[in-house]
Formats: sequence, structure tokens, C-alpha cells
Amino acid sequence: MDATSKKIPSKKWVGNTFSMSIALGSSAISVSYLSYAFTDLAKIPLGPTGIINFIGTALGIVMSFTIGMAMTKTISRFGQCRPYLFFGYIATTLGCFVLYSSGLFNGEIARIAAATIGLVVMMMANSVRIAAMYGLERI
Repeated sequence: MDATSKKIPSKKWVGNTFSMSIALGSSAISVSYLSYAFTDLAKIPLGPTGIINFIGTALGIVMSFTIGMAMTKTISRFGQCRPYLFFGYIATTLGCFVLYSSGLFNGEIARIAAATIGLVVMMMANSVRIAAMYGLERI
């Protein structure tokens, strides 16, 4: 029997599916709330909002490939993917905090900088979390 035809136990399959739905659902909620957070809460004009979204998405895509390569070489007592999953959730939380509190800064440049940093951290951490979730399903 080769590795591709290995049957996954039902408990592991249900747990991984539930965890994956939570990871993808939290990403969708965070991203769908972005336009409101940028334009209404942080009072950032639409032009910089589009640039911020582009930067965050582009770096998130690059991060998913980088983490995928790093995960294949990771050896730890917690497994190959779990450390990335754990630190991905922590980084996502910190990124969301900075992003959604960017409206508290004085000055438009400070708000744009905080929103950019928060979004980049959040998108990169989301890529790490999702790559780790797919890695857990693979194992």
C-alpha cells in the first residue's frame, strides 16, 4: 500500500475538517471586515486602501510558498506542522489587533502605516495557518 492510498481514520478526518473550517472562516470574516475597518474606522481614503490590500495579499502569497518549503524540513517534538499552526494563530491575533486599532492613531500617515503593518502581519500569518492546516491533513 502506497502513501496516497492510506485511509485516514474518521476521528482525525473530522477533527482536521473542523479545524480547517475554523481557519478559513476566520480568514473570510477578517478580510470581509477590512473595507469597513479601513474606510470608516481608520478614516483611510480608498486609494491607499487598495494599495494596502495589494501589499498584504502579495506578501501572503509569497509567505505560503515559503512556509510550505520550511514545513517540509521541520523536525520537532510537536510534529511538522503544529508549531506553525500555533504561532500562526498568535501572529494573526496580533495582526488583527494592530489592524483594527489603527483608527486610534493620530494623523493619516500613522493610520495608514498601522493598517499596512497589521494587514501584512495578518495576511502572512493566515497563510502560515492555512498551510499548516493543509499540512496536518496531508500527514
